[in-house]
Amino acid sequence: MKFYSHEGILLKDHLRNVGENAKFFIEKLNVKYKKLSEIACIIGEAHDLGKYTSFFQRRLKGENLGNKAHHSLLSAIFGAYIIKNYLDKHTDINIPQNKFLPLVSYLIIYKHHGDLRSPEEIIPSIIELKDYPELKKIDSSLREKIINVKDQLEDIKKNSNVIQKELDELRSQFNISDFTEEKILLTFQMLAGLRYELSESEDIKEIERLELYFLTLLLYSALIDSDKKIAGREEVLGVDRRNIPSDLVDRYIREKFKENENSLINIMRNEIYCKVTKRVAEIPLEQKFFTLTAPTGSGKTLTAFSFALKLRERIKISEGFCPRIIYSLPFINIIEQNYDVFYEVLSLLPDFEENFSSYLIKHHHLANLEYKENNELKPIEEALLLTESWESEIIVTTFVQFLHSVIAFKNSFLKKFHNIAGSIIILDEVQNIPIEYWNLIDKILQGLVDFLGCRIIFMTATKPLLLQGKSVELLENNESYFYNLNRVILKYQKEEITDDEFVERFSEEFNKKSCLIVVNTIPKSINIYNKVKKRLRCQGFIEFEKENGEYKKINLAQEETFKKFINELFKYKKIIFYLSTNITPIQRSDRIRVLKKFIEKGGKPILVSTQVVEAGVDLDFDVVFRDIGPLDSVIQVAGRCNRNQSRDTRGEVYLINLEKGGAESVYGKVHLFITSRLLPNKIIEEKDFFCLINKYFPDIQERTNDESGEIFKAILKLNFHHSQMKSISNFNLIKEKDRFFDVFVEFDKECVEIKEKFLKDVIKEKDYIKRKCSYFQLKKKFNEYLISVREKKVKNNYLIEIDKNLFYAPYNLLDNCYDIETGFKTEDETLIF
Repeated sequence: MKFYSHEGILLKDHLRNVGENAKFFIEKLNVKYKKLSEIACIIGEAHDLGKYTSFFQRRLKGENLGNKAHHSLLSAIFGAYIIKNYLDKHTDINIPQNKFLPLVSYLIIYKHHGDLRSPEEIIPSIIELKDYPELKKIDSSLREKIINVKDQLEDIKKNSNVIQKELDELRSQFNISDFTEEKILLTFQMLAGLRYELSESEDIKEIERLELYFLTLLLYSALIDSDKKIAGREEVLGVDRRNIPSDLVDRYIREKFKENENSLINIMRNEIYCKVTKRVAEIPLEQKFFTLTAPTGSGKTLTAFSFALKLRERIKISEGFCPRIIYSLPFINIIEQNYDVFYEVLSLLPDFEENFSSYLIKHHHLANLEYKENNELKPIEEALLLTESWESEIIVTTFVQFLHSVIAFKNSFLKKFHNIAGSIIILDEVQNIPIEYWNLIDKILQGLVDFLGCRIIFMTATKPLLLQGKSVELLENNESYFYNLNRVILKYQKEEITDDEFVERFSEEFNKKSCLIVVNTIPKSINIYNKVKKRLRCQGFIEFEKENGEYKKINLAQEETFKKFINELFKYKKIIFYLSTNITPIQRSDRIRVLKKFIEKGGKPILVSTQVVEAGVDLDFDVVFRDIGPLDSVIQVAGRCNRNQSRDTRGEVYLINLEKGGAESVYGKVHLFITSRLLPNKIIEEKDFFCLINKYFPDIQERTNDESGEIFKAILKLNFHHSQMKSISNFNLIKEKDRFFDVFVEFDKECVEIKEKFLKDVIKEKDYIKRKCSYFQLKKKFNEYLISVREKKVKNNYLIEIDKNLFYAPYNLLDNCYDIETGFKTEDETLIF
């Protein structure tokens, strides 16, 4: 009799390959734990042992046998038992609190197809086990699965001779004949005791608990990534590591910036770059926390990238390990911008184009899914596996992707964790992490460094209080760069003004300059946009043309079309742009690109925006207006004014106080109170920003409720997800006050075709594999036209439901619910970003 793990794949081969691959994932890391790779291998070999039942084998052939065909629980019991025996035989393991490894292996194996759960939810307590096997006191679904284990074990023993021959080929050396029903109970009793000790013991040090958490994530990641890459395949998916010369950015800068190298801003950028990159050779490798604090527009992105490449080379020479570089940012629009910069730098490599994905990937929910290696685009399923596990030298991603992978319980986020271990992590615009999570993230980043050998670089113009006293500042005497910059002046006007008063004054004094107006809510932004447009008789920017009375989106991705489109904008006396999440992602990216080029060519546009424009967006205006907000946000948006110091006079930034501006509902009272208290009602020069921000963050942190304490306690108890208590699953970097639904916007007939294909190939497709492949093929294009709308606004009669939580605004009724300039039509209410 032959046993299979998947159709056409022998179970013994699958177990061996998953074990060996998980072992390899751990061995290639620069971690200090003896025998950890052996533990990973045993877990890999045990994770599907429950598939040796005839019930599972018959299910592979199409029979429906219910819970009897489930394999994860029996595999988890076997895994815990095998790991316990291994620990008893090997007393030289240097893993802290290694007695908990049977419990860890049980959690990992039991949930290798789902998300990690809390021990209390999937391990019966000592009291609950007293009436084994009836187990009347525990959850009915778990009870049914445990009762089924007895029948599954008896079924396996009918073929024990054949199965044992296959098991003898594995290094775990599990003897199925020795495993009796009594040992099921003994294994559960052992696990129940460990569960109690982990939850209640005060003898385990915090540092040991945190270390156990990271080891659990590491072993889980090695298992699930190996399992997914090998499932249904005879060979292991792999990607060759790539060498990147440490001087690559140096070469790029020499070639790219030959012109205008003597401008004041470029002199400063070059000086900062040289100072920082020279420090790589000076700093001891034992130092693992760094900060790069420099003004906005001072070239931090290329500087940090070059520093990371040079540090990576030094680590490789000294430690024989080549770390990946993870570049994480708060917003998707900045990711696209920085990804393009990295792509341009890496294009200097002779083999980059045919292997670009093994050098560089971007990972966020709107990113196009493709993976190119050896001049070949991988099939969609393979591309997904390689992208989600971050199989590349440089990964550009969001804070959500990174932080939810290290404060984690979800399978989909944890596939990449073993590739985070040992990496160089750059956190850009780190002040955007919510302050209430700073203490938690501080401890987690410390754990990544202490236990997994990561290096952390914080990059910001408004230095927050993360890892104070632990990091080395890469730009020595950085205060001088802030004090010497004189690009802008900030004028704070505390008196509240109406929208009409603001628009009137704006129209009289600033109509001949390029201007950015940033407000706090979507309704306010639309109101200001419409009033300014009407008062100045501006042309509203749209990326559409009319054909036979119908709108058609202009393809600005075509370079010739783009150039022609920019030139045509100059025929208008004044043009106004709108930007917020109320318009589709493709409109936002197009408008930022058009604005940048239009301004570079001497255009004087007006942009009305919400906070989406604040951090990292490379736009440069003569004048900026910002409705009252937190000081760090104010300073960030000031970085969009006279950014390149190319004007004869200083740029002007006005902090105003619009009536019913919604600032309190977005930010809360504390941030606004401290900002107002710190800012004098007079002119503030840019050189004073650094001093102000150093007063701001300590005051904010002192007055902000720390919401992370309970989540950290859950981490220390491996409380991943629990339905009735605070757990790691409660961590959410982006908090939504209301429920939102996705709405697909049908601008034109091309959008209709995209929607219809999505409907046919994804929503209505019954075959899971085909549906999954179609989704990832269509995802990027589909998501470019997707916006999030509050639940009560989805009740709009013109929206049509596609699927649960997914609607579309029909092309033939578009004007009823969507404005192509300002986006989704809504009544006056507080909508942020």
